[in-house]
Amino acid sequence: MGRRQHRGEAVKKDIGTIRAFICLELPKHVRDTIDVKATSLLKKTGARCSWVKPGNLHLTLKFLGDIPESIVPKLAAALEKVVAKAAPLSLSLKDVGTFGGRNPRVIWVGIGGETVALEEMANAVDRAVANLGFPREKRRFGPHLTIARVRESKSAKRLLEKIEEIELPNESFIADRVTLMKSTLSTGGSIYEPQAEFSLSDQFE
Repeated sequence: MGRRQHRGEAVKKDIGTIRAFICLELPKHVRDTIDVKATSLLKKTGARCSWVKPGNLHLTLKFLGDIPESIVPKLAAALEKVVAKAAPLSLSLKDVGTFGGRNPRVIWVGIGGETVALEEMANAVDRAVANLGFPREKRRFGPHLTIARVRESKSAKRLLEKIEEIELPNESFIADRVTLMKSTLSTGGSIYEPQAEFSLSDQFE
């Protein structure tokens, strides 16, 4: 894991391409709650899933995909302008759900609280990076935390039944940090390295 950067400072890397996304990071107590109250229970179904490690849980604002490392400073500068106009967000955990209907592909945790302001921030990020050539999102922003990707449909029934039983505590938290994150795939799961970080509480005026 690389050294964390602050206020848009970019990590100096070899010239090449990286996989990246922009996200809000979560407090440790929220990640721990999801792990204990949702992920650990779902794992007991024996379903074949790629589970997101607690330390990697995050709220994606914009997935960028594979990008040239040379554009990181420009992305950081664009994000700094967005964050300067935004305040910390009061959010909360809601329910557990899936994408894919009866054959779930993704398991997620829903987000409540200041979701209107959250959507406005995601839209502002989308507009900012569009100026750098990234395509605009076609779908409306739907805040959620991905906790697993389902690898086979045989266990779908067990998973869906267990999801119906899960009751997440309505745990509130403050999201106050926007991060431009590098994602590297490995046999042990994705490795995340911040490329630039912005504190909403420090930037907001």
